[in-house]
Amino acid sequence: MLFLTVLAAAQQPTGTAPIPTEILTAKTVFISNTGAIPMNISGGSNRLYTSFFQQLQAVGTFRIVGDPRKADLVLEPHYLRDSDLQLKIYDRTTNILLWTLNQGVEVCTLQKTCDRNLDSALAGLVTQVRQLSAETWVPSN
Repeated sequence: MLFLTVLAAAQQPTGTAPIPTEILTAKTVFISNTGAIPMNISGGSNRLYTSFFQQLQAVGTFRIVGDPRKADLVLEPHYLRDSDLQLKIYDRTTNILLWTLNQGVEVCTLQKTCDRNLDSALAGLVTQVRQLSAETWVPSN
């Protein structure tokens, strides 16, 4: 029995995988406008971009720039068909995908509720970005 306990302990991973240095040292970001959102969300195709921009700017984690050449990272928010938001984080200089964050959006039918649910999910994504850049990121379940 002792042998199995020692074997199980030896197989458990030690430490955590590193967060890319580019994310930890970034000061500036460019946000891509990826467009499409569901019909039951107000604000048209710019809604996801505008709301994400406003929420990220409000927390002040990064300086948001309008020229991708002046950014350390490129953030690319997406609304996925299965009611999830996804944020892809790219290194601007290499165009390598560094990290992907996902956040569920609560299902809804009424426009006001859908708008509120999108804003809430975006706040969750912004929180994940802040945690990731501060090395306090914990994967969501």
